[in-house]
Amino acid sequence: MNNTFISEQQVRDVFETLKQKAKSKIAKGKYEEAIHLIELAAQWGYFYTYKYSDDVLESFLQKIAKFIKKELPQNELVAVDGKKRIVFVCNRIADNCELVQQYGRALVASSIPTLIIAINRESPVGEQNILNDLQAANITIERVEDSNKYLDVVKKIAELISSYQPTQILAHVWPWDTRPIVAIMSAKQCPCYNINFNDHAFWIGKSMLDYSIEFRPYGSTISLEKRELKREQLLYLPYYPILSTNIPYQGFPFDRDGKVVILTGGSAYKMLGTDNLFFDRLDIILNDNSNAVVLLACGQLADIKARIKSMKNRNRVFTTSFRKDIASVFMNSDIYYGTYPMSGGLMSQYAAMLEKPIIAYAKEKVALDEMDGVVNYHNDLPIAFHSFEEMRIYAKRLCENERYRKAEGQRLYDSMIKQPEFETLFIDMMYGKHPMADNKTMDIDYDSISKFYLDYHNNNSAGDWSLIIKVLRLNAFLYFPQYTGRFLKAMLDRVGKKMCKVFNANLF
Repeated sequence: MNNTFISEQQVRDVFETLKQKAKSKIAKGKYEEAIHLIELAAQWGYFYTYKYSDDVLESFLQKIAKFIKKELPQNELVAVDGKKRIVFVCNRIADNCELVQQYGRALVASSIPTLIIAINRESPVGEQNILNDLQAANITIERVEDSNKYLDVVKKIAELISSYQPTQILAHVWPWDTRPIVAIMSAKQCPCYNINFNDHAFWIGKSMLDYSIEFRPYGSTISLEKRELKREQLLYLPYYPILSTNIPYQGFPFDRDGKVVILTGGSAYKMLGTDNLFFDRLDIILNDNSNAVVLLACGQLADIKARIKSMKNRNRVFTTSFRKDIASVFMNSDIYYGTYPMSGGLMSQYAAMLEKPIIAYAKEKVALDEMDGVVNYHNDLPIAFHSFEEMRIYAKRLCENERYRKAEGQRLYDSMIKQPEFETLFIDMMYGKHPMADNKTMDIDYDSISKFYLDYHNNNSAGDWSLIIKVLRLNAFLYFPQYTGRFLKAMLDRVGKKMCKVFNANLF
């Protein structure tokens, strides 16, 4: 066995040790060091998701927030003019990343004076589209410079919140990002609505929120059962995808004449299950349908290509890296094949909004394969199949019958929430009409979820020891002397990868 593998017990040990170190720093008043340790613990928890919240970390966040609050100016409880004012705190401003663009558009439509506070992080995908959407009289944007001095960033965000005197706060932050979370906790004098986008994973910040905006029953079930939020705190608002249909279409790497094009893809980890079911079932579908070809889009293709090589019909599977013209790719495809063992929420929504039928599988006791809640808002008819044989029959019918494909695509389009409806529901929410989350809870296989994350990180990221080294540096050896060998190997792996990049760059 590879000695970089990590066991479930070791995952827990690392998490608990980081908590203990953070506790020690807080007891000594070393809040700057503590907040970094809390963030690292939260990242570790997010990567492995063997739990979904942690009350001890929440108490640490509260103590740091209390410390910051003492240094803030004391303003009135609400804005002096008595009108609504919203602060929207997010990690970054970037085109079609997280749900900032959807909620930003809704805030523009609301006409409610709004201050958007974002950490000034460089965006690899650009930001011009979202900035164009936010050009409105009621929107002000403040960027807080990114800095490794976390408490300085916390204070700046908290001061901006406090001085704006909002009547409501919207929070849309990464699951581990301590700075905006502590800032909100420090400055909050009004209800905070947290947009629960990472509903399937561990996150910190539950003590920051008054309401959690859930987009599907899957997430609200976890919030009830594992985060121990109250049902009256859970609001329901599905979202729609941002479609960049104005980007010129770059074409397919094959001749599509006379072929049924099945599009699939997303992040590699969503397809790399240890059981290989994603690729095995795709192979069978191709075997059943000689007129079908597959385009798999993924930004990390090395492991994907290794799996494709084992397929009988590998000559009909084509790959492409990340496509900026993904909406056009969907429009020129016929069917979307859902990823497994983890469903792709955004890709599924693209398919539905662009009227493409979906072939998908999910276990009856759902885990990360749950898809229906991402698409179905106006329709309760199931999308994912619990039987592969039924899915196989459905795939064949889709491949053989163009009229049926179009009808199924229309059914999915009709089931989706659209932008005007989303904005109306959001504005109603901000004016006190709270759409409570459905009372229906789902049967979730939590053990399967934690096993998936453990298996993935063992097989694809060497147990993430490099994360500990990157953040803690030499302190990693002091905090975790029992893992010295793992750290040394992780360091050598990082150096080796950097040398390979330099070598390859010099070759070309």
